[in-house]
Amino acid sequence: MKRVFAACAVCFALCVSSPAHARITAWLDYTNFDTRLGELAASAGVTPYSAPEQLQLRANIFADLNTIYGDYDVTFTETRPVSGDYERLVWGQTGSDGTLGLADRIDFRNLNRNDVSRIYTANFAFFVDEFDGLDNRTAQIAQLSRGFAGTAAHELGHNIGLEHCDCYGCREITPANYANTQGLQNRFIIATGSTGLEEDGREALRSFGEWERVKLAYADGVSRETPPVLSEQALPHDSLATAQALTLTNLSTTDAASALVVGGLGLSGEQDFFSFTALAGETITARVLSDVLDDRLTPFDTLMSLFSPTDALLFEDDDTQFRNNTFNVIGTYSTDTFFVNIPVTQTGTYTLAVSAFTGSARGQYELLVARHGAQAVVVPESGAAFLLTLGILGGWLHLSPRRNHGIMKP
Repeated sequence: MKRVFAACAVCFALCVSSPAHARITAWLDYTNFDTRLGELAASAGVTPYSAPEQLQLRANIFADLNTIYGDYDVTFTETRPVSGDYERLVWGQTGSDGTLGLADRIDFRNLNRNDVSRIYTANFAFFVDEFDGLDNRTAQIAQLSRGFAGTAAHELGHNIGLEHCDCYGCREITPANYANTQGLQNRFIIATGSTGLEEDGREALRSFGEWERVKLAYADGVSRETPPVLSEQALPHDSLATAQALTLTNLSTTDAASALVVGGLGLSGEQDFFSFTALAGETITARVLSDVLDDRLTPFDTLMSLFSPTDALLFEDDDTQFRNNTFNVIGTYSTDTFFVNIPVTQTGTYTLAVSAFTGSARGQYELLVARHGAQAVVVPESGAAFLLTLGILGGWLHLSPRRNHGIMKP
């Protein structure tokens, strides 16, 4: 595919900064928790939970949250802080049927403080509706507390920058199995109903996946490391030859090195190029955030392209799509672009280009790219047939009927 792009006329000064590290406090607000638990018990047909049982639920939730966020500087407390910024996890509010939780925003980099994460306690009746009265009380409490903690960790995750699509960014999911991920994404905290997460998965202790950990490295006050946040350079970088070189920073909480660039398109047809090195056997994951950050950016419909060390187009995509066990095949999430684990077959310099799906669009974006270490990849049995059907083994792979969406050349 050939496109013509105007030279960049509006650029951003290059600067390097890091998040100001200061741990965050998360207050577990159990106001009206007992009332909502009573509604849950009535709906599920079980005996109301006693005061000691409620304390056990809270102790289990506290333990699970500390396990889930153990690699991060998050302090959970049941005592309301008397001053300063803090996240609030609320257990006593009501939500519409079928809704387990709600966050204030998707706050990538955690730039907004004092957000609220709501856990709609009364809506968890289906976790224990297989029981009667006092039957298997230990199992009831275990299932409920695990479900409560997982949802609390999930909603807090949104408020510090995570999106549902991030759960697909695990090492076993690559373009070869985008069409059938076999539920691998549902082991992670930010998975949800639309990713295929079911009750059994919610009752298991989930953790953060590789891409979730990459994003959390940039969450202000959350991460113990402070990788730099780069700005788009003022010098021309509107072609493969003039691409802005990025140095990827090794992360301590996952096997990845990453870089984050804050940029923007100021002219119709503008395209920004960014280069970095990768080794054969590694994979490349990249995310453009614009639409999802519309509370602080001027958003636009993004298009992202990946070029090889020989300047060949390897992969190109526009929207982020997912539904259950498919990624970037069907479903609609946002007009932002997300590449997951593009295989690196040749050591050298790779280049990402960010542009607008509609050439006249303008706006701001944040580009996050990560290089993951070499690893074995699980491919479903149906993968080969799917790839043959779409033609990847002999040429271009088209992942969506939308124009220019999801093409890969091996």
